[in-house]
Amino acid sequence: MRHGENPSQQPLPLQSLSRFCGPYFRSVIVAVISIALASLGYAIQTSDHARLEPVNIADTSTTEVPLASQEQRAPGFDISKYLPLLEELGRLQQKMQHEIQFPALRTQPKLLAQLPASTEIFFALPNYGDSLHQAVQIFQKELLENQTLREGWQSFPAGPIVEDGLDKVYQLSQYLGNEVVVAGEVKPKGGSFLIVAEIKKPGLSAFLQGLVKQFAPGPSSPIRILSPQQLVTAKATPSKQQALVLVRPDLVVITSEMSTLKSFNAQLIRPGGKLAPTPFGQRLAQAYQGGAGILFGADLEHLKGLVPVNTKKDAASFQQTGFADVKYLVAEHKATAGQTSNNVELSFNGPRHGVASWLAAPAPFGSLDFVSTDAALATSLAIKSPAQMFDDILAIAKISNPDVETGLAQGEAALNLKLREDLLNKIGKDITLSVDGPIASMDSIPPWKVVLQVKDSAGLQQTLKQLLASANIFMKGDQQPTLDQQTEAGQTYYTLRFFSGSKPTEVNYVFADGYMVLAANRDLLSEALRVHRQGNSLARSSGFHALRPQDHPGDASAMWYQNFGRLLIPIMQKTSPDLASLLQGAPPQTIASATYAYGEENAIHVASNGPEAVLAGALIGAAIAIPNLMRSKVAANEAGGAATMRMLIVTEITYSNSFPEQGYAPDLVTLGPGPDSECQPSKSHACLIDAVLGCASGTSGEWCTKGGYRYTITATCKAGVCDDFVVVGTPVNSSAANKSYCATSDAVVRAQSGAPLTSPISVSECQSWNPI
Repeated sequence: MRHGENPSQQPLPLQSLSRFCGPYFRSVIVAVISIALASLGYAIQTSDHARLEPVNIADTSTTEVPLASQEQRAPGFDISKYLPLLEELGRLQQKMQHEIQFPALRTQPKLLAQLPASTEIFFALPNYGDSLHQAVQIFQKELLENQTLREGWQSFPAGPIVEDGLDKVYQLSQYLGNEVVVAGEVKPKGGSFLIVAEIKKPGLSAFLQGLVKQFAPGPSSPIRILSPQQLVTAKATPSKQQALVLVRPDLVVITSEMSTLKSFNAQLIRPGGKLAPTPFGQRLAQAYQGGAGILFGADLEHLKGLVPVNTKKDAASFQQTGFADVKYLVAEHKATAGQTSNNVELSFNGPRHGVASWLAAPAPFGSLDFVSTDAALATSLAIKSPAQMFDDILAIAKISNPDVETGLAQGEAALNLKLREDLLNKIGKDITLSVDGPIASMDSIPPWKVVLQVKDSAGLQQTLKQLLASANIFMKGDQQPTLDQQTEAGQTYYTLRFFSGSKPTEVNYVFADGYMVLAANRDLLSEALRVHRQGNSLARSSGFHALRPQDHPGDASAMWYQNFGRLLIPIMQKTSPDLASLLQGAPPQTIASATYAYGEENAIHVASNGPEAVLAGALIGAAIAIPNLMRSKVAANEAGGAATMRMLIVTEITYSNSFPEQGYAPDLVTLGPGPDSECQPSKSHACLIDAVLGCASGTSGEWCTKGGYRYTITATCKAGVCDDFVVVGTPVNSSAANKSYCATSDAVVRAQSGAPLTSPISVSECQSWNPI
């Protein structure tokens, strides 16, 4: 890659190849492959002055991929000319995969015993120096024997510099022990880190001094090397961004803060204050008992203290989510006997509850039996009872808004149904969402499917009809949603159409064998029934079963399946048919993968056999834990805000029915109880909301605060009669929530993300927001 070039702007051939050579692009071991590919990519770019418009295949979710038409290509460019080169690179990757010997798993956590007890983030990886050296040797041998690779490498001006740099990395690795550890402590404002490794032979200080002299000489060097004796009198240099390297007889330690380095060096000789005896240290030590490859750990029990909890209500909301009980996040990656495994554990201090318990115990995924083997993506979940999940949401919302149940009851009355009895109790615990087939183009509707387990299909259909009838009360003429049905071969198909502007949106669904199948079109429904009844679904395919983690052969609580070929090949067939053919020939395990989750009483486990590095597993675990830690307060506030908005809509309608000569209430104080503790309903103080929401200052355009939101009502009035209104709810600050809400007399709650509002909005502006 050329200096200053963004990785996402690599030439298309290089990006595509890196997709199916993924296992070793994420590892230091085969860094030479990345260098070689980047170098050859440079040669491809500059050869014959040929250029192809950069396309970021990796970000197809947000970027429209342009077609590589002849007008977009520079004259003379022919991708087929380079297919032999790409095939050679693929064979080189496979050769390295089979011939490189990786470090043995470590069973003794020696460095763990040296780390301070304050460590909250732990990351350990093997010394990959010997494996890197093997990769370089294989690559150099291929250069001698393969003219295509040799010509590409020789055209890269920085080739000799890269080779010298890799050799220096190998030489450095020979001074170090079998493990390198990164330890960190997180604080409300900043934190500290340490990189620690054992020294297995003398001479490291002289070697490092030589590197500094060669690559970064002078007083402004970014690296400062110290002995234990020099550390005693060393002074910090805050004006410089330096890596401080302490070379002891037994350890090398790297950090960026002098105080951290001195503190660590001093605690090495003290008998106490170490990580190993702590509960977190003991959990990490368990991972070494079965052999450690790449290991990541986070002490979430301490890190959760960083979540902002400003009030008792905030603390109660956080506790109600269940994530206040998180303990540790531990992720492991191992490669033994040619087999790769990734495992992540999110543990809790006691049984999971609240939102943290939504992932149920492992169970069969019957819903996956309606998804075909052509699926590009599929996610299956075994969830807690939807009614119980609703109870958890309601419990969180009640903390911020005690009146949420009143608003819910009023909303149910308006819809003429009971949410729990008529809807949630009719839905089961098994659900699958999928993109069932290739994506034809970036601007087409993806072939989506949703499959829900249902307990009472007839009752659920009746509820849907009731919801449709209620919706039509508030909709105008040609904007009303419609529901059509058609029976074919004894099977009834339903089509629900929503109208937004001039183009309708369709949702097609069918009930079959205890499941409700929803899809983007009728053909997908027919296909779903066919694969289910013929037994050739994704769930029953041998290729899919081969992706199941070997140490978790049974049922799971969640599953994420992806097939990069199904996602990328149709797009690449338009941008580069030749390259699409090359990807089609890639081994199946490089383009399809599956990750599984298992809900236990006190933990959630995530596992996969894929060749991805442990970072992928850690990100999965973090996606479960850390975002929920930080967002639980926001979710609770937003749920309470939306519920309050619905309650205020119903309250305005109630007021207009009680005082028709006034129309709607012009402000919050009119809906409230007024200054008297014993409220007598009147047109000036209707006693429909409490004194907090109907505060004394809640006149038109002024705000009343409840929970994490501020509310106001403004009205459109003539001669004292108000024929329309705007209710606005906005977060008290940007950390409380991300959404503002509004509603008018059309009774539709709308939302808009962004900074909190500082003033009310008009009826027309509110109606331009998106309905929720």
